[in-house]
Amino acid sequence: MASRPGTRVLDAHKAGQDWALVADCNGIPATTARTIVERGTPDIKKRGGARATCTKCTPEMEEALVEYLEDNCQYTLVQMQEIIACTLY
Repeated sequence: MASRPGTRVLDAHKAGQDWALVADCNGIPATTARTIVERGTPDIKKRGGARATCTKCTPEMEEALVEYLEDNCQYTLVQMQEIIACTLY
């Protein structure tokens, strides 16, 4: 028998058994079990995370800030904002 509960549900479905009962016995909500059966995989989709349109600091900005701070560690936040605005935009 499979070790992961989601895999057990999928295996039961493929074997023609009562996958809803298997899900219930393994503590998996019915909606989650239905999704596992419909998608054909017990893997959970990644949700959320940072989107490129919402990212406030790109890797290029971070790299530039590190370089400027290595040159002069006395910069204030306002000065760093101005530097980024002038050099990257």
